[in-house]
Amino acid sequence: MDSTHEPLTNLDKIRTQTQSDPGLMVDLLYIYLDQTPSLINTMQVAVANGDWPLLRAAAHKIKPSFRIVGEAGNGEKIAKEIEQLANASIVSAGEIEPWLKKLNLLCGNIYRELNHELSVLEKMGFTRS
Repeated sequence: MDSTHEPLTNLDKIRTQTQSDPGLMVDLLYIYLDQTPSLINTMQVAVANGDWPLLRAAAHKIKPSFRIVGEAGNGEKIAKEIEQLANASIVSAGEIEPWLKKLNLLCGNIYRELNHELSVLEKMGFTRS
């Protein structure tokens, strides 16, 4: 992992949530890594199809996932903005796409951090249950 930037996730918060149980921590990280990309994909499909109710639902559902990994609030703020835009009576894909791009980039960086932590835990013998 690149040590020149501040981490996006808070591993100490994850450790606290899992009571420092490495096996539980692995499970929690996999839940995020399994569910979030699917929600991002759903949001991209919804934007492409102009399906604002689906976009709104996916944006709403993804918001708490950032708290789970201790992300400092940017993901939740971006998802909230997307949710609000999808709720507007007049909205275009062009208005939403920059926000979705930011969210996708942020999530990609979070995935890298979490995968790094998973590799460390797995080298210590802790795997998905």
